Amino acid sequence: MVRKFLAGAVFALAVVMPAAADETAAAPEVQKAPIAKPDEVVCKKEEVVGTRFPKRVCMTRAQWEQRSLNARRNLEGQQRGGGNPPNMGGG
Repeated sequence: MVRKFLAGAVFALAVVMPAAADETAAAPEVQKAPIAKPDEVVCKKEEVVGTRFPKRVCMTRAQWEQRSLNARRNLEGQQRGGGNPPNMGGG
């Protein structure tokens, strides 16, 4: 039983390996995507808590990138414990 399984696995690898080698050789020929313009306006749908309807938000690519960077920095600061806890009004 084990020998049949191993023989099948070796056969499958022998069939798959040449095909995988052909794909890696063709990878450098893939065309690059055009460079995105930072001033181009991009609209995205964002989920809003408390409703099923998404909100449409439009910003330039540079603004989206800045927003993403700010969110990442904020999260990293909170994870390091450097962020101040919100004031809960407890005296």
